[in-house]
Amino acid sequence: MQKGWLSIKQISQTTGLSTFVIRKWEERYRCVEPRRLENGYRVYSERDLHRIISIKQLVDQGYTVKNALALISSEQPLPATVKPNDFPDVSLEHDDPIILNENVAELIKVSQRCDDKQIHHILKQCLHEHGITYLLNDVIQPFMVVVGDKWVNGEWSEHQEHIASMAVRDFLVQIRGTMVEPDHAPTMLATCLPLERHEIPMHLILVKARLKGWKTIFLGTSPAPGALEQAVKQISPQKVILSATTTLPFEEDPELLNKLESMALRYPHITFYLGGSGVWNFPQSKQLVNVKVTENLHEMLNFN
Repeated sequence: MQKGWLSIKQISQTTGLSTFVIRKWEERYRCVEPRRLENGYRVYSERDLHRIISIKQLVDQGYTVKNALALISSEQPLPATVKPNDFPDVSLEHDDPIILNENVAELIKVSQRCDDKQIHHILKQCLHEHGITYLLNDVIQPFMVVVGDKWVNGEWSEHQEHIASMAVRDFLVQIRGTMVEPDHAPTMLATCLPLERHEIPMHLILVKARLKGWKTIFLGTSPAPGALEQAVKQISPQKVILSATTTLPFEEDPELLNKLESMALRYPHITFYLGGSGVWNFPQSKQLVNVKVTENLHEMLNFN
């Protein structure tokens, strides 16, 4: 760490915010713009630290991150105690409106009170009444965006986010488990990268892959060193899908991208894909050659 700069771990320890929340505040709200070293690591100034502390103080008093940032950016003196309604809602450039149907709205309501049985019931009802495509694209995907936003904004506790996410995750696993695989189906292996634990995007992809006729295998979250290549060697899938929703895997292991490139080179008959918001927020990933960096689901699900 260069003198005068702070690491994201130091910011986390000082503020009490998780490194995941800090990254999400950066990516969604541009609350700070840390400097990046040549190896891709974020480094923060003392000004960044004080800015994050100020935002957290307002969030703790009831503000959304968006409104807290707007108040701080206005350079008005912050009162000792503020109320959420003291400052009007301000739309920032990076906020995209989400149109919610009645099923998503109902899921939000029951998730607010941590009712996992009702979450399961609503998902099951949507599946039976509207079909799996509607469930995946029009219910689960927008619902998980809202869940993530509410947690990052401080509107929901970690417990509320966890209950909602696990209910959706379990339902997707259940659906995939009931789908019949063709006898001679090609195999798709999917996994999160080391230190990556956000698995719902992977389960969504695997259900859609099963619908397309793939045999699907999920290696899990944060696999142990060497576990991915061992699985690739034993299973010999046609495609490998890798996911990272944060840049943590690359920052903790600066050689990870090189390792993935080398592995893909050793198995030229297998197509490797790498996606997720963490990938797009880590510039070095765009230099990969043997691993395809993409968010194109159609390309991933097609049979080559």
